[in-house]
Amino acid sequence: MKDLTGIVIPTGDFEQDIKRVRKAFEYNRDNYFGKVPYIISGIGPDINEALTSRKAGQDFHMALWNYMTGVSKRPFGVDINSLNSEDNLVNTFPVGQTGKYAIVSYSLHLLRFRLLGKRLKKKGAMSKDVQIEYVPTKSFFKQTPREIIYETLAWGKMLLNPALQSIREFRNNFFKDWEHK
Repeated sequence: MKDLTGIVIPTGDFEQDIKRVRKAFEYNRDNYFGKVPYIISGIGPDINEALTSRKAGQDFHMALWNYMTGVSKRPFGVDINSLNSEDNLVNTFPVGQTGKYAIVSYSLHLLRFRLLGKRLKKKGAMSKDVQIEYVPTKSFFKQTPREIIYETLAWGKMLLNPALQSIREFRNNFFKDWEHK
């Protein structure tokens, strides 16, 4: 088994964060003897604020930092700039970075990460030189209604954004040379 460079834990609501951290520790222990460093990615306000008790600007890194330093002897990094899953990928895997990483989250979220990763690599916004393993915290069929609702909204936003961008570009280009007389 090839060594991992790091295990990425994207943040969401605190309950999910703790599940992801526990799964990351378990995966690290069972597959890499607990020797792989961790990366916590993302603190930004997002749709979790509407679906959970998360409050705007609340720093989940501090709570995760305290939790992880209490149970982990491995070093870990923190990405404080990411606001969403796309940012998680761009900021954690900047162009030119190499290595093999694991991302830990629930199944539908990992599927979205996979699609976003392909899209970002194609656009040149994310390193093409990283390999990513996707580690689910639970099986697809055991996801909660809240996770399904969240992912439905997130997938809708992800799929609509390129279409809306194309419409905006068409509109701007169509009327660019239009003069009112």
